[in-house]
Amino acid sequence: MPEIKYPPVVIVDENDNEIGTAMLADAWRQGLYHRVVAIFIIDNQGRMLLQLRSPDVKVYPNRWNQAAGGHVDEGQSYETATAS
Repeated sequence: MPEIKYPPVVIVDENDNEIGTAMLADAWRQGLYHRVVAIFIIDNQGRMLLQLRSPDVKVYPNRWNQAAGGHVDEGQSYETATAS
């Protein structure tokens, strides 16, 4: 399976202050704090929409996850990352 190429992600300190960017693989490898977004969809009866992660993903395969989410890429805010 070919490696997926991601744009740089926003690196932050423990207080969510931007301190730089890094490639996602480097952020994971170095254990750097980086911004992510998670979208939870809840209906008026309190039921939450979830997705089952693929068995082929590296992190948490075959686990239930929020409806959508991702990393905040360089040049994005939480809001623009959520909308894209």
